[in-house]
Amino acid sequence: MRIFIGNKEVAGIFTFLYFGFKELGIDVSIFLPEQHIYKYQDVKRSWIERILSQLYRFLSQNRKTKIVRDIGYYIYEFIKFWVHLIYFPFLLIRYDVFIFSSGITFFWGYDLPIFRFFGKKVIAVFTGSDTRPVYINTYFLQNTPTDILAKKASIQKEKIQELEKYGVISINNPPTAIFHSKPYIKWLNIGIPVKRNFAPTTPKEKSQTLEILHSPSNSVIKGSKHILESMEKIQSKYKDDPRKKIKFTLLQGVPNKEVVNYIQRSDFMIDQLYSDTPMAVFASEAAFFGKPSVVGGTYAKDIHHHYDTKDIPPTLYITPDQIDEAIEKMITDDAYRIQLSKATQKFVHEKWSPAAVAKKYLKIISNDIPKNWWSDPNEDLLDVYPIGEDELIYQGIKKIIDKHGLPALQISDKPHLEKIILERVKKFTKG
Repeated sequence: MRIFIGNKEVAGIFTFLYFGFKELGIDVSIFLPEQHIYKYQDVKRSWIERILSQLYRFLSQNRKTKIVRDIGYYIYEFIKFWVHLIYFPFLLIRYDVFIFSSGITFFWGYDLPIFRFFGKKVIAVFTGSDTRPVYINTYFLQNTPTDILAKKASIQKEKIQELEKYGVISINNPPTAIFHSKPYIKWLNIGIPVKRNFAPTTPKEKSQTLEILHSPSNSVIKGSKHILESMEKIQSKYKDDPRKKIKFTLLQGVPNKEVVNYIQRSDFMIDQLYSDTPMAVFASEAAFFGKPSVVGGTYAKDIHHHYDTKDIPPTLYITPDQIDEAIEKMITDDAYRIQLSKATQKFVHEKWSPAAVAKKYLKIISNDIPKNWWSDPNEDLLDVYPIGEDELIYQGIKKIIDKHGLPALQISDKPHLEKIILERVKKFTKG
């Protein structure tokens, strides 16, 4: 069996999956020409991949002006298309399984019938923003015209439908699987492969000074404004308490190696306020070093509907309105924080190591998939879980509905979710 992984890196997930397969002795290749901006661990690249990577940086990634970046990106995509076209027959002959991040195939899905005709197994792995409806993400609502939002939602839905049409196995998380129509494999049952080129540290016991780290990749969608407000209140509350010296660090826009250095010397993390998973990449990195995380998200109230407790990564996962209490608990309850440190480290080393995650993919490939890994989007979706403040989200959704109608949300097949959205639009807007 030969496995191909491509075509886009997301926070090191697919690089470490590659290492997991290698550790198991699987014949695997990886093609990720666009180097991640935060420089997660890399692998030895082929000469064509190195050339494409250099072209990507020269034509697009390193350009400061948006229009120049966009033009450069299209030129790069044109060149990459011809590379794919030349190599595609060889790849089709050589590999049995294709794992595509975000379902990005070589030719925008037009190659899916070919994969099916030749009996190739295709797995699409989604990581959040790729399938989360754009209209429940504050970042897109604030930066994208209503017409384009409606179009993007339509494209998201069509892409999922195309993958499902050709029997692609999808891995997704229930809160971001709204556009799915057929069963998919739940994300946390598979996990994020976690490994770093640093020795894992022992969870810190009682510290004279508590060091807290918040390192958002995007301060808007991570809710950094409210996290900073919470920390300001809490630091003010404990500023005269000699037993609780607090050092808070906000770290942004630096290479992953520097983030890891800060993680190692911190006591706990504040990941984000609007997460639809209890442990995304930053929290999983922290867990590798025995550092627990506070993670906020409205999905915290429903996660046990989709996952068994043993499959849920141990973080302090709370709803956004509980952020102050959660941070204070981590500061004041040393025993809890230390216990969570040990539990979170044990979880990622045993269940989310590259080899452990790769073994789960092998179960998928061999059709030995446990029943509880599957989720039916037509029955299991209880709610909508916005990334951002409800007021902003539902005001933005109202604009889409007013201009393009309710069908523009692309969830006519899920009337209970339409009803929930309409009720909240009424609640959070004047209309």
